Amino acid sequence: MLIAPAALVLGPLQFFPGLRTRHPTLHRWSGRTYVLACVTSGTGALATSPFASGGWVAGVGFGILAVLWIGTTAAAWISAVQGRLEWHRLLMRFSYAMTFGAVVLRLQIPIGYALGYGGYSSMSPILAFTSWIPNVLIVALYSTLEARWRSRWVQ
Repeated sequence: MLIAPAALVLGPLQFFPGLRTRHPTLHRWSGRTYVLACVTSGTGALATSPFASGGWVAGVGFGILAVLWIGTTAAAWISAVQGRLEWHRLLMRFSYAMTFGAVVLRLQIPIGYALGYGGYSSMSPILAFTSWIPNVLIVALYSTLEARWRSRWVQ
């Protein structure tokens, strides 16, 4: 909870091509910090998921998020170290989509109250999935469309 905000702040900076090109050392070090923040926070999230407010369904949703967040972020870092930069960029998009789930969850809470949920515990089983799955789907759609667009211009 205390470390994840570092990932939220550092994540968007990593997507600026100018930063990567002009300041590769800064990109690498802020990227390493991002990975450390995600893996640390994801481990904490995984450890606490069985105790999620909202019961076992919420625990499963947040547990799946934690496993995918850690795995995707670690795979993205490994890809960068191996020089597989296109794969690294794609995986980092997915990693940040999951990181941003914390923001989306908080934005959805007032919507839950407006829909008649009595408290966080009652909406938590839904938020455990809707806070991050749409983000991942948006990244998948964007990445697919971008790949199609690039393939048309490269030919």
